[in-house]
Amino acid sequence: MCHKKQQLFKNTDLQVSYNYNVVAIVNKAPKQLGLLEILDAFIDHREEVVLRRSQFDYARKAARAHIVEGLIRAVSILDEIIALIRASKNKSDSKKNLIDRFSFTEEQAEAIVMLQLYRLSNTDIKELEKEAKTLQKEMKVLNGIIENKNKRHALMIEELSDMKEEFPTPRRSVLVEELEEIVIDQKAMIAKEQVMVTLSRDGYLKRVSMRSYSSGSNNGSFTGLKEGDRLVAYGEASTLDNLIVITSKGKMANIPVYTLPEAKWKEIGTHLSGFVKTDSTDKILFGWLYSKAPENLHFIFLTKYGLIKRLVSEDLPVQKGVRPATLMNVASDDEIISVQLAENADDQIILGTENGYGVRYRADQIPSSSGKSKGVRGLKLSEGDHAAIMEKDDEAYLLLEMDNGGMKRVLTEEIPSLTRPAKGQLLFKNSKNNPVHICDAWPCSHHTKFELLLGKVQECKGSDIRIMNASQSYSHPFKEQIESEGQIPALVRPLGYLHDGYWSEEEKQPTLFDEGTDVR
Repeated sequence: MCHKKQQLFKNTDLQVSYNYNVVAIVNKAPKQLGLLEILDAFIDHREEVVLRRSQFDYARKAARAHIVEGLIRAVSILDEIIALIRASKNKSDSKKNLIDRFSFTEEQAEAIVMLQLYRLSNTDIKELEKEAKTLQKEMKVLNGIIENKNKRHALMIEELSDMKEEFPTPRRSVLVEELEEIVIDQKAMIAKEQVMVTLSRDGYLKRVSMRSYSSGSNNGSFTGLKEGDRLVAYGEASTLDNLIVITSKGKMANIPVYTLPEAKWKEIGTHLSGFVKTDSTDKILFGWLYSKAPENLHFIFLTKYGLIKRLVSEDLPVQKGVRPATLMNVASDDEIISVQLAENADDQIILGTENGYGVRYRADQIPSSSGKSKGVRGLKLSEGDHAAIMEKDDEAYLLLEMDNGGMKRVLTEEIPSLTRPAKGQLLFKNSKNNPVHICDAWPCSHHTKFELLLGKVQECKGSDIRIMNASQSYSHPFKEQIESEGQIPALVRPLGYLHDGYWSEEEKQPTLFDEGTDVR
């Protein structure tokens, strides 16, 4: 028996040995390590991670405890503080007076002047006292981990044990008496390859090899488009990913990337009607890629006439064959003008109109509804005005583009956060004799890079666009190019990936992302 075992090891791959050298960076220098040295280096690294993490958490909680202490103290002298703030000239003067009069620190004074009046209720004061006690307990535990090596080691052992349970290594081979029918996954037959995917407003899609894309873009040429069409988004994807496409009539198609016909960078591509049944007047609004079905992610839709709707990813209807899923019932004279993703309930969504009115809502102010509902009123529109933009407030500024090519940046904090529905406030000063309209927007910071199509694709930064307050008009950063090309610049958006949100769990229904919904 032993001889046969040795023969199996020698003549088959039942046992395979590999020799390798382990070279790692230890104490900032490369070093060849044995097994014990590898383990020692890993343990030292884990201890450093736990120590630094605990120090960071302690500092953060200590800062918060300091502010909470100031707020609790402020409640006891509330009348004096209110009188002092009312007598101050501005915010900075209020902070200075609080520090001079009551010996608050800079951080405590900042928290006091930013405190909203409703937070002074009896319930919130008790919450502050409760938070202070909790912070002290947590700081005591963290301080023990920082100061006591034995406690630190105990935490490391606990975390490594949890990791072992979370990432077990069970037996990989399975012994069975009978073989089951082998079902071949079609995706398993597809070669994994990185490609470029493009979407155009008039409904054309294509998959382009990286070689064709590099060749075309290096020569300064832009992707092929039908006359009068414009690029909606483009980006790099894997052939094993799926692409979802949302249209202006509230339809949604799910298309595996590998089923997109391959085309050259300068070619137009294949129309959406080659994958699903579409109305000839329907336009592609936007699209996303996904490799894994997202969970707890919310889609928010806004129509031209100000109707708004929130739809949970778990409630997305299933696509049946070549019939696209219906996400929203849109009136014949209306259309969806924007769709955004909300990962959290407290995400701020900015809505804007053609005439320049802007408003912000929390995502959870928008009711969640089923796939075929029409939505609710999100904007109070003046006569002749229409919804023009919807963006997520995740940057310091909002770049606004006018239909004459003018641009400006406004601070997102200047856009009022109101209760739905609202009209909002004007975001720019318009001309009565020659009025312009907002046609696009983009959240950005000073360093945000974005692409503009103006004759050719050019990369810009947020700092290229002037910052102006809501009472000011706008600037013309690309005036000479607009006059030369005879067209206004168009923002080119990247084709991104869907990922999980952080809303509370909701009952899961069959969704567009479930197996068996691929379009062939």
